[in-house]
Amino acid sequence: MRGGHRYAKHSGVRAALHRDLIRSGRLDSSWGRIYDRVFENRQRGDYQELVVFDTAHANELCEEATAFVAQMRQLLSHDQEA
Repeated sequence: MRGGHRYAKHSGVRAALHRDLIRSGRLDSSWGRIYDRVFENRQRGDYQELVVFDTAHANELCEEATAFVAQMRQLLSHDQEA
């Protein structure tokens, strides 16, 4: 996931996250599970008809996504320092 890689699909980003960060040990597997949860719910919301998320569930997903982005920023910051 370094060096200007480009991905045509969200699934490519997901695969790269697991391959390059989770399996390599650079990122704890719990972050992969969070990414997967948010990804799967995004898929449901975009591609299934009449999907309704209750407010508590949506808030939980937003909190997880915010924490994930913060973790990615920390990882990128660490990479730039190295």
